[in-house]
Amino acid sequence: LSNGLMLGSLLCALLVGFVVGIPSLHNTAATFFVLWLMVKQIEVDWGPASLVVIFANCVALFFLAHYLHTHPDILPSLVDPAGIYVGT
Repeated sequence: LSNGLMLGSLLCALLVGFVVGIPSLHNTAATFFVLWLMVKQIEVDWGPASLVVIFANCVALFFLAHYLHTHPDILPSLVDPAGIYVGT
């Protein structure tokens, strides 16, 4: 139940941030979605395939670091207050 609530709230935050145009909400929800997925894969007993999972995580982190390096506007938008105050 708690996993469903977490997934639902993350997907709602992603949708609202994208539709309303609040990049800080969208990027924060995406960040916590990735962190939630990383926690979920720790809960799985991978057995002998754990080295492959670790290697896949390292490759994914490399591509994530490359993406963040080529799109430097994402990280500051996580703490940017623009779009929070809709009435102004």
